[in-house]
Amino acid sequence: MAPPSGQLHISPTRLRADSLGKWWRGVDQLHGAGAFLACLFLARCSGGTALDRNSRQSYGGIPMKGRIKILATTLCAIRADLARPHEFAHERVGFLTAGVATSADSRLMLLGREYSPVDEDDYIPDPTVGVKIGSGAMRKALQSAYRPPAALLHIHTHGGSGRPDFSGVDRRSATEFIPSFFNPIPRMPHGILVLSDDSAKGLIWLTADRAPIPITDIISVGAPYAKYGAVI
Repeated sequence: MAPPSGQLHISPTRLRADSLGKWWRGVDQLHGAGAFLACLFLARCSGGTALDRNSRQSYGGIPMKGRIKILATTLCAIRADLARPHEFAHERVGFLTAGVATSADSRLMLLGREYSPVDEDDYIPDPTVGVKIGSGAMRKALQSAYRPPAALLHIHTHGGSGRPDFSGVDRRSATEFIPSFFNPIPRMPHGILVLSDDSAKGLIWLTADRAPIPITDIISVGAPYAKYGAVI
């Protein structure tokens, strides 16, 4: 039976801290947290202030709206990567790091930095789901956001045109794996983005134990310029 459309599944996996090397051991000593990583399963889908460099600041008190700015060239590259066919996976997923700032209207502002495709070796064959990636992909993504500290966004696409939306399973699964991002990177917000071919939508968690806030604006900077409004 074909996997249901538009669904993100999560299967938690605990890894020993020593399996992550010196990088995680340092985090574990600082925060006293075990290494909680996850395998992700994605079912087949049809004017602010300067960047905050103080990693000790928590964003738990930011008002309940967020915004993302990302270079148009980066967004085009992300869509191109996610559209590439894979040997056995029906879809691809990736991760975007982002700096954090506060806009003039006190909204949380995420400034897209670097996109990391999931390596070919980190995709795992599984005929019951559209795509499955192993815990190694999660570990690499967390390392990319660890130093300098950055927000980490999981990205997938539903394809097609128009404004995409998260399925109920997308949301439930994200509430399981996004909190694990706060173990190594506790002072930054983290979230998820879903793309279509011409729009996007996102959710941001400010802390591991709070409900996410909507990304009300996703702004593609450069040519072509685009601004996507979120639907709650």
